Amino acid sequence: MDDGAKRGFATRRRALAALGLMVTVALLLVFLRPEYEAFHEGPTMGTTFQVKWVTRAGAGDVAAIRDSLDMCLVRVNGRMSTYDPESEISRFNRHSSMDWFPVSSATASVVADALTLAAESDGAFDPTVGPLVDVWGFGAAGRRESPPDSSEIAAVLPWVGWRQLSVRTAESASRSVPMSTPSPTSSEMPALRKSAPEVRVDLSAIAKGHGVDELAAVLERAGARRYFVEIGGEIRVAGGALGREEWAVALEVPKQGTRQVGQVLELDEGAIATSGTYRNFVEFGQMRFPHAIDPSTGNAVTHRTTQVTTWAESCRLADGRATALLVLGSEDGLALANSKGWSARFLETTEDGHNEQLSEAWSRRLGSR
Repeated sequence: MDDGAKRGFATRRRALAALGLMVTVALLLVFLRPEYEAFHEGPTMGTTFQVKWVTRAGAGDVAAIRDSLDMCLVRVNGRMSTYDPESEISRFNRHSSMDWFPVSSATASVVADALTLAAESDGAFDPTVGPLVDVWGFGAAGRRESPPDSSEIAAVLPWVGWRQLSVRTAESASRSVPMSTPSPTSSEMPALRKSAPEVRVDLSAIAKGHGVDELAAVLERAGARRYFVEIGGEIRVAGGALGREEWAVALEVPKQGTRQVGQVLELDEGAIATSGTYRNFVEFGQMRFPHAIDPSTGNAVTHRTTQVTTWAESCRLADGRATALLVLGSEDGLALANSKGWSARFLETTEDGHNEQLSEAWSRRLGSR
């Protein structure tokens, strides 16, 4: 090696050493920076969200994560909101053809899970409940001044039924009941298909949970391993809060007009979702009807079960299961939860307050903590 080559080699070696030193110093600065809980909140999906995560990141990195969280929620709404006329679901609902309607892989995946849950619950959860949601005044069309009569409900019931909806995901062919045409191949684009122009999809009973899962994915991609994500009471956690091994998740007392903590769970993983009859309802004179609608009858539920909380590995599963079990009520819902191995907690209104019933899986999880 001549002198010039030796000098070049030495220069490159010094440069690499300097670069290595700079990287080491940068890593040490990050490592030595104290941990803290970053926070983000705001309005979304007709409710609010909040996100906490434990980090050592600088202000610029935290600001970038907040921007990513906001963009994530915009994408979820742009796919699944029935209040956005240009969302994928709104455009599919206006779609009058029975041909496949292309959607994003995320929307197809959520619909696929919704159809699976519909089959598991024998239709207590039904993503085609949209016409009934509107008839009762819970949808984008707005509230109404009087309850629907039996003829109004009967007029839309023929278009409610999960078997009238098919989904094609990127991973597989149709996961719903096969229709008359051959199932598409797995290589085709994700899409939805309806059996009649009047069929309308409403994913509000699973979209919030999906949104929670998507926010959690944003945090995980950014390197967060300890976080708390909540949208409208649907929650997913990982790791523990600052200085703790778990996050405290409060379950509220099902009482209208007040917020009161009834039970606190200590969680380091998983998701919790609650569905109840005491928050979202319509009143016509002295009559009150909860937003929980039985897809088989078209009527608002009338049983005494006021709250169902479920515990699952993902928030969209917990969200959908809570809705299905609330529609069924504590007796039939508890039987379903036990048969499927779902973790569920039921509260039923009594003269003395509330009667709590736990599924076998919920009791086992509590006992293992």
